Amino acid sequence: MSEFDSYAREAYGHLNELLAALTDDEVEHLRQKCSEMGRKAVVTWYGEHFEEVFSYVRATPSERKKKKAWQSDERKGLLVLAAATHAKQACVFLDTLTRRVFGPGMAYRHLTAVAGDVYFDVLLPEIPDWPFPQPSPFAE
Repeated sequence: MSEFDSYAREAYGHLNELLAALTDDEVEHLRQKCSEMGRKAVVTWYGEHFEEVFSYVRATPSERKKKKAWQSDERKGLLVLAAATHAKQACVFLDTLTRRVFGPGMAYRHLTAVAGDVYFDVLLPEIPDWPFPQPSPFAE
């Protein structure tokens, strides 16, 4: 059992909390908006608002509800989508760490080899652009 197991479990709980932040109607509105914007513009939005996304992920549900800017119809959907993507990336990373044994006292060469494996394990999984029920608004 890795010291990261509990972090990985909590990250999945956090991801589900973020996904539950939108009603079915809000998901449909977001699907339409993303379809109009296109994948590239949505990814660009995420990059341009990374600090806000980070703050949103870090906030408690009650803190999110109190921040008016996060409740506007124009921002909320994209913010939740970006936050869910961010959380899914964290889940992949933490899952990878739970499957690896490394830490203090490990031989440097072995740690280098394991760290290289971790890097590829984090990069290779495909994280879906649309974490809500299908269909995805992004043309494949």
